Amino acid sequence: MGKYVSRWLAAAVIGLAWFTGVAFADDHVIRNSSYGCKSKDIRSKLTGYTVDGDKEAFRKALLVGVMSGECSLFNEGDHVYLTDTSIFSGLVCVRPRGALDCFWTNIEAVK
Repeated sequence: MGKYVSRWLAAAVIGLAWFTGVAFADDHVIRNSSYGCKSKDIRSKLTGYTVDGDKEAFRKALLVGVMSGECSLFNEGDHVYLTDTSIFSGLVCVRPRGALDCFWTNIEAVK
C-alpha cells in the first residue's frame, strides 16, 4: 500500500506543478514594433549595424534573418512569454504565443 501512496503523491505533485505553471504563466506584451533573433550573435551583428549608422546593412541583414526564420518581427501589443534573460547585455529571449522558439530582443521592448 505504501508504494501506491507514494505514486499518488508523486502524481499529485507533478500535476500541481503543471497546473501552477499553466495557471500563472507570466506573459508579457511588446511595447513597440521591434525585432528579435534566435541567436544573440546575429542580434548583436544587427545592433552593430545600427550603432555604425549603416541603415542599408541593417535592413539587408534583418531581411535575410526574417526570410530564413532566424529573426522575427514583433508588433506593438503582441503577447510573448519571457523565457530567458541576459541582464548584462540588456536582452531578453521572448517566445511569441504559439511559437516553439524564443527570440532575443531588447529588454525595453517588453512590458
